[in-house]
Amino acid sequence: NTKGAKYTLVVKTEMTEPGFNIGIMKQNPFCRYEISWVESSTGKVMAKGLLTAQGVLMGGSDWDFDPTNTIKECYAKAGKVVGTSMMKAMKK
Repeated sequence: NTKGAKYTLVVKTEMTEPGFNIGIMKQNPFCRYEISWVESSTGKVMAKGLLTAQGVLMGGSDWDFDPTNTIKECYAKAGKVVGTSMMKAMKK
């Protein structure tokens, strides 16, 4: 809702896998996102891409038994990847 912003970044979560840790076996969490850069004034999609971000399970800690924390890790990773990519593109 920022007035005067030229572009809007739209993130749509397409799939969420919270991962699991059952002691003898584990699977890291991951989420798949559709990311679109939209021109705010016209609604025209300027660029669109897919991103799969994988979180990590911290072996042996209580952290990886709580799915909310594993999903948060995926969103954090996606934000870092998108932010880094945007910074690199702006430097060119």
